Amino acid sequence: MSRTDNSNPSVRDDDLKKRVADEQKILQDKMDKIGGFRFTIKGWSITAVIAASAVGTKEGLLTGVMISLGLAIMLFFFDVADRNL
Repeated sequence: MSRTDNSNPSVRDDDLKKRVADEQKILQDKMDKIGGFRFTIKGWSITAVIAASAVGTKEGLLTGVMISLGLAIMLFFFDVADRNL
């Protein structure tokens, strides 16, 4: 038969609380890094689309319209993603 140590349950509870708090800190750090990465991707994608639209306006009206449509769709998806989180 195995015996469990029930002599001081508050010590075990304190240890469990400390471990859960440590794990929560690790998870929060990972979530913050993911959020920062998403912000960087959004910034670069908007920059790329604006640069493409600047080049596209020299190429012709159809190219500028298509790039503007792409920008509108991209911003729509950014908005949907932000609402889901």
